[in-house]
Amino acid sequence: MRKILSVALCSNFLISYAQIDGTKSRLLSINGLEMSGFMYVGQSTVMRIEDFQNLALHDFPDFDLTGQNTWVNTLGTMGGGFQMALNFNIQKRNGQELLGRPLLRIGFAYFSTTNSSIGYHGIERYAYDTIFTTFQGVTTTQPIDSIYYMSTSLRAHTDRIRLHTSILWQTNPEKRWKSYVGVGFGLGISMNSNISIGMYEGYYFVAESSTGMMMYNDNNVQSWSDYKGEVLRAKPWYDLNFFIPIGVDFRLGKKQNILKNVHLFLEAMPMIFLQKAQAIRIQSTGAFAISPGVRVVF
Repeated sequence: MRKILSVALCSNFLISYAQIDGTKSRLLSINGLEMSGFMYVGQSTVMRIEDFQNLALHDFPDFDLTGQNTWVNTLGTMGGGFQMALNFNIQKRNGQELLGRPLLRIGFAYFSTTNSSIGYHGIERYAYDTIFTTFQGVTTTQPIDSIYYMSTSLRAHTDRIRLHTSILWQTNPEKRWKSYVGVGFGLGISMNSNISIGMYEGYYFVAESSTGMMMYNDNNVQSWSDYKGEVLRAKPWYDLNFFIPIGVDFRLGKKQNILKNVHLFLEAMPMIFLQKAQAIRIQSTGAFAISPGVRVVF
């Protein structure tokens, strides 16, 4: 009897220890799955024509830029895509929750973006004709000029896939409304990189008077314009970005409702990009993203 009792006590002790040890080793537990789209606006990077030449995979066309001045896109860039991620609860080894009930988020994103753009623009002006007007014995002249314009634009474009991870600290998850904030970073590579080249040229006619410049209308004189475009394959880009997710979350259903595990969220992300391509110097830019999505909590 003593042997049986001893074996039983030993078995209970081992089972209890295994349960405690299993709890200790469980630092992460899956919390849910989320899917979202996002749009972002960012600062445009500055590239020289030599950078575009180095970025192209094949021969870069020669340009006649005589008389054209450089302009740089300072309006920024826009892009968008979608992302998916898994969320994990982070807890202590003894199973207790940590302050702020932090979540570990791991996922991927796919998006399209314009890396940089640069352009050249020039105008040449020629005298075309002169109109003489006499009124009350006073003769005035009205010069007519032919304006020839030409411009060349270059744009680096990529489609990218990025792996990202972040830690989120949230308010009480039991409430229907909650907010959260976090820190994160991501690593990305381009799947499709190209350079778009556009060349415009044409002319029109203007007549100048004492009141300023006006278009010159004459059935015998027609304005003219032409556009030529070309797309070149380019070397891949690699990027590293750091971001701060700030969001609000709303649970659709009440605790007894079938939708109690479905959440809608809206997230804002200020971020910094570091990107690099072969033979191109490292470029740093800032961006701001808005991401609406749905989250299913398990």
